[in-house]
Amino acid sequence: MSVAHAPSLPTSRRYFKSAAIVALTILAFAIHGYHYGIEDEAIYLPAIKKLIDPALYPHDSQFFMSQARWTALPWLISRVTRISHVPLAWTVLLTHFASLSLLLFGCSRIAALCFRSLREQASSVLLFTILLTLPVAGTRIYLADQHLHPRTLANAFVLLAIASVLERRVWRVILAGLAGLAIHPFMAVYGLFFAALLALPFERIAEVVAIAICVIWYAPHRDAAWHEALATRPYYTLRNWEWYEWIGLLAPFAVLWLLMQLAHRQGLANASKLMRVLLLYAGILCGATLGISISQTTDFLWPLQPFRYLYIVYALMFLIGGGLLAQLFQGYRWRWLVLMAPLCAVMFVTQREEFANSRHIDLPGRQPVNAYVKAFHWARENTSPNSFFALDPEYMKTLGEDTYGFRAIAERSQMADISKDAAVVTAFPGLGPEWKRQLDSTRGWKKFGRGDFAKLRSFGVSWVVVEVKQGTEARLDCPYNQDSVAVCKAPIN
Repeated sequence: MSVAHAPSLPTSRRYFKSAAIVALTILAFAIHGYHYGIEDEAIYLPAIKKLIDPALYPHDSQFFMSQARWTALPWLISRVTRISHVPLAWTVLLTHFASLSLLLFGCSRIAALCFRSLREQASSVLLFTILLTLPVAGTRIYLADQHLHPRTLANAFVLLAIASVLERRVWRVILAGLAGLAIHPFMAVYGLFFAALLALPFERIAEVVAIAICVIWYAPHRDAAWHEALATRPYYTLRNWEWYEWIGLLAPFAVLWLLMQLAHRQGLANASKLMRVLLLYAGILCGATLGISISQTTDFLWPLQPFRYLYIVYALMFLIGGGLLAQLFQGYRWRWLVLMAPLCAVMFVTQREEFANSRHIDLPGRQPVNAYVKAFHWARENTSPNSFFALDPEYMKTLGEDTYGFRAIAERSQMADISKDAAVVTAFPGLGPEWKRQLDSTRGWKKFGRGDFAKLRSFGVSWVVVEVKQGTEARLDCPYNQDSVAVCKAPIN
């Protein structure tokens, strides 16, 4: 791949584009919100806090540190927090802002290489921004999360690598690719495979595909605990996808072909090439995914979630689609606004409904409104760091999107759950026996009485978090008892 340097932009235009990226990031916050301690932050936030203060989480760190070791982000944030003395909550918020900005910058680089006018480029990145929390088929991921996640930053580097391939800047591709791999290896591998297909002459693509499918087929030790953990992630296999999720898997083929034709007719060489290679990429990985995730004999590969290759498909599809949309409405800007404004409203309302029991933006220092978060704050302020808590192992699953991780907020150890800890076990089978041992002891949680809670003392549990009604019925000593959630001492007998 030869190196061809693109002409540099005038300083004034670079400042304008930087300001536009910041403005779009602010718009992303306004539409999609920001939440501290939700979803996968139940894994990454405790890891960051453990790195800052090793005395935290003395009972259960294996359930989150195992996964956190695969990304450099917790180490980077913990180091920045120590050096800057900025409170961690603000460091996480600012890092999320920077991650979104870098993601949108990557989008803008691709848009600038695919479209001629500034209006088309702006439309491309704006559509991507509006659709950030649109689910990517049945993958359980979005274009960007409403919280800090290594995936967002890794995908930003992948998009920059793709832009560098189009510019034929070899070293930029290598540096962006290495950065993406350091932040989130799985997502980076899927994205960089597309970058490799894009970089090679069409006649050499077959060689890359042949190398890519030469997987070392080995079967790691998988016991009953591992299979039970795998059963908690039904979306790992396409056989459990709903019909509309299958549409999300297959419909992009038609959309990509249409966008390729439109780009070709408009003489947009880079956009047409992106869509052509993306069709090939989607076809290759769709076939591989079907082979891996449907057959029971390859279930040891399911935790790799190969169908997450769809992220790149959706991201580039929306980017090119947004730019071509501006061409479609050329001369009718009000119609373009009529389309974009309702999209913004729909995405905003959807987020407000999903997080109805939380603030739209969790700014550090603001009093929480979520009942569980209030209880978790009380636990952090009123119990010792070596306390061991037990909660309903399905509480995160039961409460849905509007759920905050106990470890992330309370900074206290917690018995294994069926939500995030189970996902870690599927990737690290060695944790399975201990995970199952703890999970078995909390089965039937909603029917627990005083004697059942007392048995948890054998694990070292000193506190439990329950619903107020259950704490009253079990005659527990509950120093915190508000808003339907109680924090109670585990009874001795």
